[in-house]
Amino acid sequence: MHTPARLRPKRLHGNAAGVAPGTLQPHAEAKETRVTLLRYDGEGVTEAVEPELVKVREGLGHGVIWLDVQGMADTRRIQELAGLFGLHPLAVEDAVTSHQRAKAEAYPEHLFVVVRQPDGDDPANTEQVSLFLGAHYVITFQEHAGDCLDPVRERIRGAAGRIRKRGPDYLAYAILDAVVDSYFPWVETNDAHLAEIEDEVLAGTANHGVIDTLARLRRRFARLRRLLAGLNDCLEDLREAEASLVGAETKVYLRDALDHLRRMIDQVEHDRETAAGLLDYHISRVNHEMNDVMKVLTVMSTVFIPLSFLAGLWGMNFASMPELQTPWGYPVALTLMAGVAAWLLRWFRRRRWI
Repeated sequence: MHTPARLRPKRLHGNAAGVAPGTLQPHAEAKETRVTLLRYDGEGVTEAVEPELVKVREGLGHGVIWLDVQGMADTRRIQELAGLFGLHPLAVEDAVTSHQRAKAEAYPEHLFVVVRQPDGDDPANTEQVSLFLGAHYVITFQEHAGDCLDPVRERIRGAAGRIRKRGPDYLAYAILDAVVDSYFPWVETNDAHLAEIEDEVLAGTANHGVIDTLARLRRRFARLRRLLAGLNDCLEDLREAEASLVGAETKVYLRDALDHLRRMIDQVEHDRETAAGLLDYHISRVNHEMNDVMKVLTVMSTVFIPLSFLAGLWGMNFASMPELQTPWGYPVALTLMAGVAAWLLRWFRRRRWI
């Protein structure tokens, strides 16, 4: 039996059964690996594409290092990077394996964070972003090129704000804050769409297709709610991390990002409940209108039942039937039928059936 695409579970890309933990096995759709370097301090910024990782490792302690890995196809390159920076193999495996849940885990030498950023217009499509935070570096892993982090890069290049004066923990916060902000367009767009549908439903101008639209919106809000809740838990864990990697001042900014995130969660939850309420209201309204139609049809049928009886009675054409030869028989029959119909309608109205 064919299963509709929207009901089929998403295929999770993971290691095959029996493979040793920490083994890197990117899925068949993994993109070509590209590594970029952005090193900065209060004096300046250095950028490089495909840098020599050994020299990058030797330069630890001279400014903040941000290595961004886009694409997971080149496992040899990823293992080289992981070995040089002492990244835990289980965390690296999770970084390479897509469809991980949002989480923050502490290892002896670094923190490991997994979040999901929007990828397109539908909350069903997200991209995994993994982040390693060490004493002097931040390493990010992304499934493919293109992300929401360009504003962070521009702030570093332009020495805008405080980012060039802070450590890697603030860079990690800035990256996660950019991911949080990337959800705002989704929330605002879907909220505006729901507001338009709400106006149509309450005005009674919505067509029958609005039921499918509201059902899709409700599923979309539920999906968005799960994504934001996972991101909220991740930021909470970071805010409670040891001060050795995440400083007290950075935790203040994490609290602000959490505040933005929770406001989005509240909005999405409200929209989800509104979509469910509008769906129930529209279905109830359609059923009420259908009941009114059925009531009118039932009354009309009930009124015509005795009239049909009388018409059938006089239409039997027996020679011995009375009034067949009476000149006033026809008007009497019509008057009787009209009287019966009027009496039935009055009775229905008194019973408040119409």
